[in-house]
Amino acid sequence: MPRDYLEEFLPDLAEFKEKTLQFHQGKISAADYKKFSGGFGSYVQRGGAKHMLRLRMAGGRLTKKRLHFLVESCSKYHIDRLKLTTCQSLQLHNLEPSCLFSLIEEAWRAGMVSRGGGGDFPRNVMASPLSGVLGGEAFDVMPYAEAAGDYLMHFIKSVKFPRKLKVSFSNSPENETHSTFRDLGFVAKPGPAFEVYAAGGLGIKPSLGVCVAKDAPASALLYYIKAMVNTFLTYGNYENRAKSRTRFMLETLGKEGFIKAYQEKLEETLATVLGKVIEDKPLEPSEGIIHQKEGIDLLPANIDLAAMEVTLVNIMSRETILREYLNTVRDQYDVILLDCCPSLGMLTINALSAADEILIPMQAHYLSLKGMEQLMGTIGRVKRQINPNLTISGILITMADMRTTYSQGIVELLRDTYSGKLKIFDTVIPRSIRAAETSAEGKSIYLHDPSGKVSAAYEALTLEVAS
Repeated sequence: MPRDYLEEFLPDLAEFKEKTLQFHQGKISAADYKKFSGGFGSYVQRGGAKHMLRLRMAGGRLTKKRLHFLVESCSKYHIDRLKLTTCQSLQLHNLEPSCLFSLIEEAWRAGMVSRGGGGDFPRNVMASPLSGVLGGEAFDVMPYAEAAGDYLMHFIKSVKFPRKLKVSFSNSPENETHSTFRDLGFVAKPGPAFEVYAAGGLGIKPSLGVCVAKDAPASALLYYIKAMVNTFLTYGNYENRAKSRTRFMLETLGKEGFIKAYQEKLEETLATVLGKVIEDKPLEPSEGIIHQKEGIDLLPANIDLAAMEVTLVNIMSRETILREYLNTVRDQYDVILLDCCPSLGMLTINALSAADEILIPMQAHYLSLKGMEQLMGTIGRVKRQINPNLTISGILITMADMRTTYSQGIVELLRDTYSGKLKIFDTVIPRSIRAAETSAEGKSIYLHDPSGKVSAAYEALTLEVAS
């Protein structure tokens, strides 16, 4: 379990302990306690004396560390019954209240979190049990299932779902996890890519999921999950619990209407957010934001942002639209990075107007050096007319092959030209095919090549900027 979630959830245990003691003292009813305890993956068993605890394991992956914890816990707490569920989570039964609280914390620290194991939350993510070793599979879906499980943990305390949300991954046509029959299912195909199915399920009025994407790039997985979360939050039934599962959205919206609603949520990007700011429409605090496993949030852009450049030309206060939006989320973050395209259009002006500091990445090329003159002029005008507090942190030389005399000469010319005027970072980001591969892999350089030269360079830059 990532450290940030552990720190976020551990304080909740005090309230869980208080409510559990109140239940056993007869101060709250079994029904009211169930509504609360489900969010911790715990329910009172029949008779009301003992408890069950449900532990999440994305893809049912029982690692050596988790197995060691289970063996020790069964001995320590005299646990006589364990159950592997059809959703690949693990249930511990016949637990005394006296051991429940310490067991939960120990399980969390061992990477088996119970938060959201019951109640109206994203449940344990499922994956084909032989993923990675099954002959004829499209590809190993287990890493994606684990990434999805980690990502969905974010929503446990940040939003209120109408009902539970079950997510599943299949690695082959055998579809052993019935991913076409879940709230959200990903069926692997060569690419790597997924066919994405949504709004399926059993129970009252069972329904197969509808295909909302036929060739979803595996690297874009979290966007497709986020789209389903937002669709469920917007169109799910909060009034009638009997019709609050995702499949009932097909009943209210119709098949084509649901697909359209999902696709609209999938397209929510920076362009969507800026459009709502321009039109003065209500904006959800987390709208369009993707929460990454490594603890960073991302607000992506697509081709619609290019059209926004034209739209901004005729808008009042067009230079400060982005700043207006960022002011609504600024307090949620320590640092916000604005990645600008290599142009000096209205979008870049918006970024300069919203920024406190500018870090200028520059390739070791002659044309990049010439472009610096135009950029410095633009920064000066923005500073004089719009954002007087704007400063330049420095120039970062990137994608450089310092083995060539050409790159060495450009860097030397850059230092001669701007030395004493601007800081030029000592760190140089080298050119590397491993860095170029990150876009296709959908990973940061720290996950894709943690011991590589580019990772080391960015770590050195972080220390240099912070010093």
